[in-house]
Amino acid sequence: GRAACTPVRACVAAASSHRGRPRGRAAAAAQPPSRSVGTLCTALVMTVPTVCVGRGDDSAAAAALYDAWSTLGYCYVSGADEYVPRAVVTAMHGALEAFGALPDDVKRSVHVSKGGVAWRGFVAYGDEGTRGTPDFKEGLYLGADLPDDHPGVVAGLPLHGRNLLPDAHVPQLRAAIADYVEAVTALGQRLMTLTSLALGLPADYMRREYTREPLAIVRAFAYPPSRAASDGQSRFGIGDHTDFGLLTINWQSAPGLQVYDERDAAAAGWIDVPPRDGAFVCSVGDMLDRMSDGRLISARHRVINAGDTTRLAVPFFFDFSWDAHMRALPIDESSAPPRLVMSDAARAA
Repeated sequence: GRAACTPVRACVAAASSHRGRPRGRAAAAAQPPSRSVGTLCTALVMTVPTVCVGRGDDSAAAAALYDAWSTLGYCYVSGADEYVPRAVVTAMHGALEAFGALPDDVKRSVHVSKGGVAWRGFVAYGDEGTRGTPDFKEGLYLGADLPDDHPGVVAGLPLHGRNLLPDAHVPQLRAAIADYVEAVTALGQRLMTLTSLALGLPADYMRREYTREPLAIVRAFAYPPSRAASDGQSRFGIGDHTDFGLLTINWQSAPGLQVYDERDAAAAGWIDVPPRDGAFVCSVGDMLDRMSDGRLISARHRVINAGDTTRLAVPFFFDFSWDAHMRALPIDESSAPPRLVMSDAARAA
């Protein structure tokens, strides 16, 4: 029978219950990795796939995306300049650096507690945590800067509204974020086309059914060097977790991101995902994992800044339209790419 439909707003609780659930998947024939010991943790040395998403051979790009997201759940995305010009990224980075340099009292004047249902504003150290442990980071909650007469704002919908910013102190920030949101949204729609093709669906399926008016949930986090944590503070900028939504499109200024790699079940472990010039890091969220029946993997990840400078990261959660309905994707088993085989031990995880 036809799958029941559930509005996206009702799926947040269900998706949140999925966060951080360890799931092993045994991929075929990976070489045993070498190991390198960092200052604060041990990471495996494995390759994170790169997928070129520039206009061209959509079939090849979709196949590469499926290979990456069905095994690791993560990939670098290159060829994105036509969607997100580098000048837009540079302006965003500079404006956020200026915000980060503001005195603490100015930042707290736009604290998220003043942002209402739009859920925008500053979050200080200790405001957020993972599994009961405060994260070692501060940040800014952002999104599409919607005017007061926007239908979603008039209706009082959560996550709809204006960005809460100290305009008098960083006047360039509002426009820089607006340009960045518009550009990365275009990249997200491009990824939706490739995701549809990767799953054997019509090219416009995901955009038509789920992202006609996507939610742009943007976070700008500053992670100090982990060694600067005082006694009692976690050294993780953010602990082991998964993202609950559709896709995450992440820009980062420095290393620190790690993903749990289970492609080789005999040598599973954390691998580094450092920044690459001109590339974004893109990953699958819990809801896409579930809607694809586990074909695409929402992978566990964490941040630990073992460097000497503050790491800035801007995860862009490209999410479903507010009125989208969640249902299992109509994947044709006879024409879709082969499902990844899971070991008995992985199924029990």
